[in-house]
Amino acid sequence: MQAPLRFSTDTLPAPVRTEAWRALYGREILNVALDPVGELPFACSFSAHAVERVAFVRGHTSGAIFAKTPDLAGGDELLLIVHGGAHGAVEQCGRRAELAPGDAALLHSAELGRSIHPGGVDFLNIRLPGAELAQRMPDVHDRLARALPAVTPALALLTRYTQLVETLAPVDGLGAIVADHICDLALLALGALPDPGRRASAGAARLALAKADIRRNAWRPELSIAGVAARQGISPVYLRKLFAAEGSSFADCVLAMRLDQARARLCDPAWQHRPIAAIALESGFGDISYFNRCFRRRFGMTPSDARERG
Repeated sequence: MQAPLRFSTDTLPAPVRTEAWRALYGREILNVALDPVGELPFACSFSAHAVERVAFVRGHTSGAIFAKTPDLAGGDELLLIVHGGAHGAVEQCGRRAELAPGDAALLHSAELGRSIHPGGVDFLNIRLPGAELAQRMPDVHDRLARALPAVTPALALLTRYTQLVETLAPVDGLGAIVADHICDLALLALGALPDPGRRASAGAARLALAKADIRRNAWRPELSIAGVAARQGISPVYLRKLFAAEGSSFADCVLAMRLDQARARLCDPAWQHRPIAAIALESGFGDISYFNRCFRRRFGMTPSDARERG
């Protein structure tokens, strides 16, 4: 996984914004032409993430039409556009799809077409390997320029998963796994039947989102599997099965994250003024004796030892 590329026209004088976007984003990343719409100066900001054989870009643009012109068409990549915040449309292969907020549509890099956003738009563009998706979903090209409703469960999961990936630090070895998850979720969103041999990937994506939720809320004593499952749009039974599949449990995960958080605070000079008991309570533990036993069992030392070692 690579560090993200960030771009914003806010740092540029209005007269050069359009050309700067065309040079960096238009030709270097998406290979599309840009025609601003409206009287206000063109404005765009985005963050681009490359993950092995896939990439995704999240950002906002003022009113514009993006076109795949003959000089820019080529390659064998699919682009899934998730359209947020305003109505728009895409055109390709003689079809036009009207997009409501949250809807998505698929385009191909070698086909002429347009993405039309007259009122500006918050967007998520996901670049996918065309040959791989076509092999796994032979009729994928029939999905070009067809609206994919925002209520599609796999689309919502894919969107949330890319948000989680954005929070990850660049780590060697994670890229291929993340790319697998994104491709699997994109295929499910497009209507492909689950591949029995790859179902675990979609489940892993759901479990990763659940763990991110737990990490954010581990300090809450009232944290429950029912609450996490509800926020992820799945049942507690299914979430238990996901944990069981990796040989763990919800309780194990919560305990590990609370202990990791407590140890990080004990070793942080900024927390040296806080009593150990207070750190335990603020990490989600209601029983200090239980905290001490679990800490020693997990790290082979007492909380006091951890603080002294820094």
